[in-house]
Amino acid sequence: MKTKAIISIGVLFIIIVGSFSLFKGNNLSKEGSNGIRIVSVDAVMKNPHKYKGNIGVKGFVLNTTKKLSMFSLGCEDACAGIPVKYASEFPEVNNEIIAYGKIFKENGQFFFKAVSIENQ
Repeated sequence: MKTKAIISIGVLFIIIVGSFSLFKGNNLSKEGSNGIRIVSVDAVMKNPHKYKGNIGVKGFVLNTTKKLSMFSLGCEDACAGIPVKYASEFPEVNNEIIAYGKIFKENGQFFFKAVSIENQ
């Protein structure tokens, strides 16, 4: 009787942990058609050290500063945004995009240096 209870609890635990992993993965990270990992702005800002190498950051263009070749990428709601350096044509404010590039730190602040942008 105890063995069946232990096995049942073990199976239930595996199902719960597996479901949580699937839920978390589907909301925070996907892979684009180019094979690059795509993450939300919110996920990047919560832990920017986690993301090394080329990634895609999905969010909404909040504002642009063409003089500095930068724009801000954020969420529809009040999540933290990240400044994006981009040397090409800027996307329109309020557009949802995926910016591809790398995160870097300059003067104690995190930036995203985009090499390409894809409208959503």
